[in-house]
Formats: sequence, structure tokens, C-alpha cells
Amino acid sequence: MTLIPTKQGGVERLCGKNVLAQALNDLFEVNEELGKEYFVSEVQFVRSDTKPLSVYVFLVREIIKRFESNSEFVLL
Repeated sequence: MTLIPTKQGGVERLCGKNVLAQALNDLFEVNEELGKEYFVSEVQFVRSDTKPLSVYVFLVREIIKRFESNSEFVLL
């Protein structure tokens, strides 16, 4: 898991264990729906990000859609 630094003065709102658990749960659900077996290689988050953790289901789905459509990923 990669913790992206919080801006100075940022309030920590998220726990890494909870973010990882949510992402893995969302991945499990998407794999079930698609009949696939994708895996997580890295989870990045900022502790000062806002809740709800359910936003990760959207992110997981979007990443898998890119894999499914052979789209490119751009690293910044």
C-alpha cells in the first residue's frame, strides 16, 4: 500500500486498513460480476481524502474497464 503524503495541515480521515479492505471487497464483487480474476498489485490513497470509502468501488470498476478495453494508463 502506498500512502500519498498529506498536504501540510491536512486532517487525516482515512485508515489504510479500511481503504485496503474496501478496495479488495469491491474487487471481489467486480470479479464475481465479470467472471474474472483480477488482483490488486498496489493501493494508493491520501489519508486526508474524504469519506465514504464506497468511492473505491467506482475506482476499481474504472480501472478494470480500462484493462478490459486495453486502454492505456498514464502515470503522473
